[in-house]
Amino acid sequence: MKRMKISILTMAFLAANATGCGASHRIDALNELESQGNGKADTWKGSEADAFEIRGVVFAFLSGGQTVPGVEVCALEAPNDICTKTDEDGVYLLKLQLDPRSSQTSVTVVFPEQDVVNEEGKEKKFVEMHSRTFLLDAQKLSEPDTAALLGMLHLQVVPKWMYTALQAFMRLQIGFNWLHADRCKVAVTASDRNKFEHGSDYAAFLEDTIHGVADAEVLLWQLSESGTWVNMTDFGPVYMDEKHGHIPTLPRAYLEATTEDGGAFFYNLDPGTYRVTAEGYDGTRFNRDVVFNCVDGEFINIGPPQLYQLAAVK
Repeated sequence: MKRMKISILTMAFLAANATGCGASHRIDALNELESQGNGKADTWKGSEADAFEIRGVVFAFLSGGQTVPGVEVCALEAPNDICTKTDEDGVYLLKLQLDPRSSQTSVTVVFPEQDVVNEEGKEKKFVEMHSRTFLLDAQKLSEPDTAALLGMLHLQVVPKWMYTALQAFMRLQIGFNWLHADRCKVAVTASDRNKFEHGSDYAAFLEDTIHGVADAEVLLWQLSESGTWVNMTDFGPVYMDEKHGHIPTLPRAYLEATTEDGGAFFYNLDPGTYRVTAEGYDGTRFNRDVVFNCVDGEFINIGPPQLYQLAAVK
């Protein structure tokens, strides 16, 4: 399979409308609960056998892979909502545990909106970003693909100053009245299976730039009140075009499938539980366990390799 450039605008143009209200507000609420004299946040602790880790690198949009040290990364919806900071290399490590009180433990990794001071002392604000929601149990953690996902959950973060230009371009594509900052937005990349060969090697992740799968249809499903999955077609997908020379990939409303970039996005989603799937026109199959919870104002980036091929294509 041909090597493909990393999709960087797949999630950046959506971040142009992010409000930064999701994780930050929930973390603030948790801290407030812990500080109250008449209440305390859930601090359940399980056995060592229930422990697992999520690891990745935080790197900046349009920086050539420059990592971001000293920033906060959180895990929400787990038995204990926790946060950590990236080390000097931009690596974060979240140590979590399965919750025996439930058949599955729900975990979402979040980069909260925050200010970052670079080596020159200049401050830059980055927007909030969410991963897919992982539904984990002991069997799921034992699967090689799950281990690969949790060991290389890299987060590409976007400066807030890009909001205006990216928002303007998106509205040219889908209509000026169709992109609302207060609604949930989701970016997704149909990912090349071969990137699992790199494991958690961040240098190889950047150098090889294996990223997208072309000619795939990306579908969005919402969980209905009756418990069935309903296909959503009113708010996407809009697919990303291919990279041409030094011109970055851009969203194009006329495309009917992924390009080699692999990127697609959905917008203006109602609060609720969703699932994203992909099917290749050549019969390529992808994993079907990518779920997420939408909250108004949140930006969710299902980046590589969260939606991946089930078999490598040579």
